[in-house]
Amino acid sequence: MWRVFMLVNRLTFLVVGLIALTAVFGVLNVQAQTVDGLYTTENSGAQVRVERCGDEGAFCGWLVRRGDQLLNALTAVGSSEWEGSIRDPRTGRRYRARIALLPSGDLRVTGCLAIFCRAQVWTRTTELGDVPTLDAKRVERDG
Repeated sequence: MWRVFMLVNRLTFLVVGLIALTAVFGVLNVQAQTVDGLYTTENSGAQVRVERCGDEGAFCGWLVRRGDQLLNALTAVGSSEWEGSIRDPRTGRRYRARIALLPSGDLRVTGCLAIFCRAQVWTRTTELGDVPTLDAKRVERDG
């Protein structure tokens, strides 16, 4: 009977240890995923580089081909969400923005004017592609 009790204790200890290790590595994996990176926008296919800006640890995002800043002063509001502002490169207007890092590594970007919001998913990419600029898309569409 004593041997069965010891075996159950050892197995319990082993299972609890494995669960703890899994939880630790899961947390490390989530922390390793950061919003810094290069993303391709959903509608225009333009690329945006997101990186830290300023001294407070905020994030900003710039159009790769034009250098225009789109995302401004995004500060953390959760473990994988940030709030700040976004500028429409075509009109120059600024809107409230909220971005969320998805488990896939992609970015859900939401811009709001009052209570009206619009969201899209930007796909994380690792290299600069041969993507058209927003101006080129406008010429193709209008021309």
